[in-house]
Amino acid sequence: MDAGCLGDDLTAGFCKPEFGQTHLEDRAVFQALYDATDGHAWDRCSAFRDDPCACQDIASMHDTQTIICRYGGRIVGLYMTSNGLKGKLPTELGLLKNIWYFYLNENPGITGPIHSELGLLSSVYYFIFVASCRIVDEHFQVVVLN
Repeated sequence: MDAGCLGDDLTAGFCKPEFGQTHLEDRAVFQALYDATDGHAWDRCSAFRDDPCACQDIASMHDTQTIICRYGGRIVGLYMTSNGLKGKLPTELGLLKNIWYFYLNENPGITGPIHSELGLLSSVYYFIFVASCRIVDEHFQVVVLN
């Protein structure tokens, strides 16, 4: 087993890739999220625009982990709860083919439409997008989730 991987059943296959190891497709999607939501001002992982997997900390995987990558540099978890995101979510988020967990709750600065591309997230188990987010949807005037 790779020295950077955890061995228990719950987290088997999760590794901390070396810097520069985020998969190119996932890196491009993360950069779109970073650029669209004022990433340089985020509370966590603001310095990791060009390699989000380098932000993960295996020791805190079950605590306040922000980014979880699977072996091969694929992003499988984005825990952006209360991270200071501001702006519109990019349509590119629908391209995260391997994401299992996506938490955007408690980011009141997120605005704009909920894009249909998010429906492409076929592997996602949890997509949490509640608590103080103000969203404008093309079918509704304003949707406020509290």
